[in-house]
Amino acid sequence: LGFRNLTNYIARSLLETGGFRPHLHPHL
Repeated sequence: LGFRNLTNYIARSLLETGGFRPHLHPHL
């Protein structure tokens, strides 16, 4: 897993968990 992919995954997890950008992941 690349560093960029890892940071992207973490960023998505944080955003999804915090509900900061729920419109970016409507399927979730």
